[in-house]
Amino acid sequence: MKAKGQICSQILEKQRKFTSLESDSSSLTQTFELIQQQRANLSTKLMEKSTYYTKVAEDMNAKLQQQQDWVESKKPSREPEEHDLLSAGRYDPNWTQQKAIKS
Repeated sequence: MKAKGQICSQILEKQRKFTSLESDSSSLTQTFELIQQQRANLSTKLMEKSTYYTKVAEDMNAKLQQQQDWVESKKPSREPEEHDLLSAGRYDPNWTQQKAIKS
């Protein structure tokens, strides 16, 4: 009878452990699912931010290029061309000859 009681006691103990392990497994499964959901949400947010900052960088580069083009268009040319001198009323037909003689 004593042996039968020990066996029943061992069975009950193992059933308690099994129930505890089932509960732990269920909790871990729920935690894992929540972590997967958070990971998916963070991946989505990261992609959205990446797309946003890529667009911001492209816009900034385009604006910078526009500003650089504007600055370039406003720079005076180094050597005035003949038509510029004519339009300014300062054309001296002998200037090119004088320059050639000095050189």
